[in-house]
Amino acid sequence: KIVYFKNKRNIGWIANFKKGMKIARGKYVILHGDDDFIIYQDTLKQAYTLLKKGNYGFIRLNFLKLSYDKKRLFDYYKKIFKDLEIEPKQKSEDIVDFLTKAELNFISGVVYRNYKNAYKDVFYSELGPWFRILYKNVYKYGGYLLSKHYFISTWSRSSGSFYVLRNGKFKFENYYEQISKVVNKEYYKEFLKNELKPMVMLMPAVKLTTSWKNFFNYSKRIIYLSPGYKYSLIFWMYFFLALFLPKFILRLIRTYKESGYRSYKIPNYQKIAKNIQFLNKQ
Repeated sequence: KIVYFKNKRNIGWIANFKKGMKIARGKYVILHGDDDFIIYQDTLKQAYTLLKKGNYGFIRLNFLKLSYDKKRLFDYYKKIFKDLEIEPKQKSEDIVDFLTKAELNFISGVVYRNYKNAYKDVFYSELGPWFRILYKNVYKYGGYLLSKHYFISTWSRSSGSFYVLRNGKFKFENYYEQISKVVNKEYYKEFLKNELKPMVMLMPAVKLTTSWKNFFNYSKRIIYLSPGYKYSLIFWMYFFLALFLPKFILRLIRTYKESGYRSYKIPNYQKIAKNIQFLNKQ
């Protein structure tokens, strides 16, 4: 049975997700982004079989990216070709490690066990507003990452709004704060450094797609959150590249990088590509 709800007005994706959680009555919830799609017809059946077998609180169905031109598939984040499992009652740091490897911030393919008033654990952040739900479930029941690719994420070029600061903060800092509440200080310091590294490398793109004022505030905020970057060669290299290179050069670099995404040796690549061609015609 499928029940469809439509809001009378746009309430934003996080409020919409929270509302959906409040309505949900099933034992499990699967998240699905509006511009992503499932590769195989039996995906939900395979997910349910694993949940019944292991009684997990969270499983991640692995995913691939589809290039802008819709001609290439690639694993943008990392190559995960081996299933990962975590037992219940593990240390907080081990749970966060597992959830990070499972790319908890990518919405499609996140499957978790529902519980009473789970929606109250949703918080406002552009990254991982469901972190508390997954953390509690993994601690209590354990978790599993299926390395087989079940979802395709379709890419669209960002306007840069994701990286525009609001009231002097990134729109996803609340996610970092939630992490800080469950891990020790040394772990959090290293976690934050690793989380911010891709953002350091994105400084030229931030300069290209947002304002000069936001670019400088963006740079300062990274150093505020992780002071070690003040002495980082990588940070200053990307900062000065963004500062001095003209925008048309930055556009050329971005186009070159996009064309260079490689399709790694992905299992079942031909079958996946064939299914995508079929789905795109529907």
